[in-house]
Amino acid sequence: MSFYLRPPTGFTTIFNLEKTVRQRLLCYEKILTEDIRNTIADLECLVEDSTLDRLGHHLFRLLAFKNSSFCPAFVANEIELLGLRLSAYNPDEALKFVISLKSQCRTCLRAIEEEGRVKNYFIALNKVCSKLLSYFHSPDDVSTAQIEVHYTYCFDLLAKRQYNLVNGMMLINCTDWRALLMSLYKSYLHLALFDMKFIPTVNNALQDERIRDALILARELFFRNNSLRKFGSLDVTHFEEEIPNFPLCMKSLYNNLSKNNRLGHNARFDFSLFLKDIGMEITDAFEFWRRFYSKQHSSCSSCTHSWEENEKRYIYGIKHLYGLEGSRKTYNVKDCSQMQSMTLGATEEGGCPFQHFDDNNLRSLLRSSLPADSSENIEIIINERRANPKRGCEKFLDSVVEKDAVNDELHFKNPAEYYFLLKSMNSEV
Repeated sequence: MSFYLRPPTGFTTIFNLEKTVRQRLLCYEKILTEDIRNTIADLECLVEDSTLDRLGHHLFRLLAFKNSSFCPAFVANEIELLGLRLSAYNPDEALKFVISLKSQCRTCLRAIEEEGRVKNYFIALNKVCSKLLSYFHSPDDVSTAQIEVHYTYCFDLLAKRQYNLVNGMMLINCTDWRALLMSLYKSYLHLALFDMKFIPTVNNALQDERIRDALILARELFFRNNSLRKFGSLDVTHFEEEIPNFPLCMKSLYNNLSKNNRLGHNARFDFSLFLKDIGMEITDAFEFWRRFYSKQHSSCSSCTHSWEENEKRYIYGIKHLYGLEGSRKTYNVKDCSQMQSMTLGATEEGGCPFQHFDDNNLRSLLRSSLPADSSENIEIIINERRANPKRGCEKFLDSVVEKDAVNDELHFKNPAEYYFLLKSMNSEV
């Protein structure tokens, strides 16, 4: 595999492009399960260092470059895949891997003319490979016991604080060569993704109709897969920037929370599950709800509890939703059909705005979410929802996404899928 330093060459069919996408996503889905080795063994597109294996990696690298929501899953799963392969190597296979990696590294160095981060990385990687080769040939030689690597290439290992740091150089035991290679690989992926913006052939590849179709397929399959969406983590430091991607049902709940600093029990349950499903980490969930529930509630709020008085209760409830307490069941946000079928009391929050809001309230919510010149479109949306609430929501989605990114075959069945769908359609592909 050798870090996939060079893109694949040669010709392939559209059928192979689609098969590669599907099989690599299946690998991503199964990567943390016990049967992953059997799964990979049955996937011809995952045969290590084969043309289809390299093709799949570089296709997904293109998607990660253009779609920030996919990038965390790409990096995390490619590192897991490397770790899985390294752990299965016998001494001879490990030696061959490092020899190949060093050879490709030197080829890349010869092709790089300008000084910079990329060249410096390959120089460091080449030195690591040379040291590992000495270690594999003479594992009992004391002089080969440790490798010096600058800490910027091994942030994962630096965070563990297991190794000495001298003048910016980490001293890493050669016996930890697998962990070292995985950390170097992670640094390489981030560096490669950043450097892609300066490579003209990347834009040429993205203009190829066959590659564009393969990336659209990968994007659709990824954002429909519940077990993979967890990697699309929600960046709470830019939470306000994510709100335009919320469906109106969740945007309405957030508006109420911001106004009253409280939500009713059922509404808090639904909004918490939505945040969990779009990637909010549990520690961020604690802080998110503490921030609101530590403030004074409004006079019209249906909830008067405070975080200070009920902290243990709220923390337990959040852990329960994340499957860490109680029955440890996996909870997910309600489907759109369930949201629409809810029976709400006169003062109860939640539900589907396209089902439960009257025309004036829905019109007001739409105006706050669409451009000022959308009056005509708003009335079309309202008319659509009278016949079919789900169709009204889909019409709203058409209004907030760039028109050339809309694909009529894309659908959503719950608020989290809406969120990921909108993010994916607004990403350049």
